[in-house]
Amino acid sequence: MGCMLHVTACPIKASNNETPPKNDLPLISLSKVQTLNKSLKTRKAPGLNDISNKVTKCFSLPLLGLLLATFNVCLKNCYPSSPIWKETEVIGIHKPGKLRNLLACYRPISLLSGLGKLFENILKTRFSNHPLRKSLIIDEQFGFQPAHSCPQQALHLVEYITEDFKFKQKTSRSRTTTSSYSHYTQLPQ
Repeated sequence: MGCMLHVTACPIKASNNETPPKNDLPLISLSKVQTLNKSLKTRKAPGLNDISNKVTKCFSLPLLGLLLATFNVCLKNCYPSSPIWKETEVIGIHKPGKLRNLLACYRPISLLSGLGKLFENILKTRFSNHPLRKSLIIDEQFGFQPAHSCPQQALHLVEYITEDFKFKQKTSRSRTTTSSYSHYTQLPQ
């Protein structure tokens, strides 16, 4: 089984009045790729490239170096992933206790490339940590933040309304909505 590795740049057309995007993310390190590569689940089916996670975990240091170079070129050129990594093979998994001759008795599963999943995992951790490091998200924002769950936000709203009832203040719908909404519309200074 041969593996063709090709690195391409994605040309970006920009008009004269646009400023180019600032890419201040550091390059991916070999240790990060090694750590995430070790954490891959080996019982997952491979995608169209037929490179299983079991094979990826056995990559030698030179192969991991080529993979790292590919990832860094994609990151440097603002190219989220190779189109080949996004091609899927859709298979049907039979639902237990159902007839085998009906199409509705199968659950469709998309098999994606393990290499693409590895790169997306690296991007996910980098892009979720970046706004937190730069303090771009206010503490009242509960979506997509660690240790900020939806039930906590609901509890926060209930406590806010309860405080108004304790002091016998009227809690109008507009006051509650405006106050709750303002947390999401204020930008950090």
